Amino acid sequence: MQNYKLLLCLVVLISTMTACKKNKPFDVDVSKVDVSLNITRFDIEQQQLDELNYNKIMREWREKYPLLIEVFVEQISRAGIFSDTSYYSNLKPLIFDRYTQQLYDEVLAKYKNINKISSELENAFRHIKYYFPDYQLPQIFTIVSNFGLSSATYENLLLISLDMYLGSDYPYYDGLFPKYKYKYFTKNQIVPDAMRVWFMKMFPEDSFSNKSLLSKMVYHGKKMLFLEMMLPGIADTTNYMYSEKELEWAQKYEAELWNILVENKVLFANDALKVSRYIDEAPFTNAYNFPQECPPRIGQWFGLQIIKSYLKNNKEINAVDIFTEKDELKILRLSGYKP
Repeated sequence: MQNYKLLLCLVVLISTMTACKKNKPFDVDVSKVDVSLNITRFDIEQQQLDELNYNKIMREWREKYPLLIEVFVEQISRAGIFSDTSYYSNLKPLIFDRYTQQLYDEVLAKYKNINKISSELENAFRHIKYYFPDYQLPQIFTIVSNFGLSSATYENLLLISLDMYLGSDYPYYDGLFPKYKYKYFTKNQIVPDAMRVWFMKMFPEDSFSNKSLLSKMVYHGKKMLFLEMMLPGIADTTNYMYSEKELEWAQKYEAELWNILVENKVLFANDALKVSRYIDEAPFTNAYNFPQECPPRIGQWFGLQIIKSYLKNNKEINAVDIFTEKDELKILRLSGYKP
């Protein structure tokens, strides 16, 4: 009897390990992938900027970080153009505004140490180099953008604005952003957000997607797959930006929702407003015949289900190759997706 119990325990253990392995198809060994990221804490330099030495430091920044300062001046703060140093005087009132100074202090207080974030970023880029060995690594800057952006790319820069990750309970988000957005302004979204924008840099939407709903669904499904591959430990709720309740609801009504899409012939719609209802950020998916309980961006979620079905039913296809496949009809047809 004891031997039987032991055997039963071993069978259960092996079954559990096998199930875990099946659930993590992209849990590859990247320990030998050589990655050394260059992460600059520009947010600390912003916090330490001295009003007495302002012009001197601005000149130093201009020489030391030309690309960063160009995008910061021209696109984030809209204080002028990089070639005209009159932006010095345009930026000064904003930088030394007491609310901006308070924001610098709050960011530094929350992010005195970013070792864990740096480690997660390095792990993500190890996976990128594993799958795309010739891809150039970015120079990464943490910044304070005065709520101008979360993560963004500019040429080979990756910008992470830490003031957009002060927590869903940060009081100043309320009034600046709707709650359905700022509830995701949390530390655990920093690296996933960085990977989302880096995917869009590697595979620009304009080049890999057209205007149809199906094309947008597949494109964003690829983006979710990219996160699973580069962050193999990521939780579905973090990847989809769904609560457990929203995820369970989507899974429960997957077939019914898909039938609504097919029966109403909206998969090939290319009206921007109609398409946006299924793809864009919102409190819920506000689309024809969809109940208000339907979580937002359901089109993106369906895109991932199609992609996963495509890979499952076409095992000879390398997952990496799907990112450059532009024929969404081919993907849908070969996926055999029938929830």
